[in-house]
Amino acid sequence: MAPFPTTDELLGEMEERGHALFMNDSRDYNLNLIATRDPDPRMDQFGCVMSVIWSYGGDLNHFNYRITTLPGSYYMKVRLLNHEGCAILKPGQYRGVYTTGLHRGKYLALCQRRGPVTVYRDGDRDNEFDMEPEMERTGRFGINIHRCGRDGLVPRVGANSAGCLVFQSHRDFDHFMKIIILAEENWGDRFSLTLLD
Repeated sequence: MAPFPTTDELLGEMEERGHALFMNDSRDYNLNLIATRDPDPRMDQFGCVMSVIWSYGGDLNHFNYRITTLPGSYYMKVRLLNHEGCAILKPGQYRGVYTTGLHRGKYLALCQRRGPVTVYRDGDRDNEFDMEPEMERTGRFGINIHRCGRDGLVPRVGANSAGCLVFQSHRDFDHFMKIIILAEENWGDRFSLTLLD
């Protein structure tokens, strides 16, 4: 399970990898959405972290939430939604590809509607996450950022992710989306995501 990273660790990683940081603090909520993948990923575990960092008036703000950046066993082994295999988001920075919208027409989330992302397609239906260069595909696949379908703290990913980034806690997701709405009011409805491995 990935530990909750510190602000300095994340900013250092972003700089080292050449990813853009959004640090204009003339208005509040200029967000950096940074997901950190579990270094030892296991099927159906919420072992990854979503971090939200922004600067305002010279002060840094930072929240961490427990998520998965990996699909659950249902869509990996039982029901493949794509003939090439289940989607696993490739690490990298995806600039301005997310916008607020309804996830599956049900509730407000961040949806991949403004541009492409790159995924690996894993279709062998085993317990391993296969992420090989020859399996990369780039496009608009609906790799959203949402919550599990029920209230509370969900113990297993299961059928809650077919490749999306999914919050384990309903309460954490609600808190995250309140920040997103405030950011949208100040900076517009276009969000970037960085996934670190």
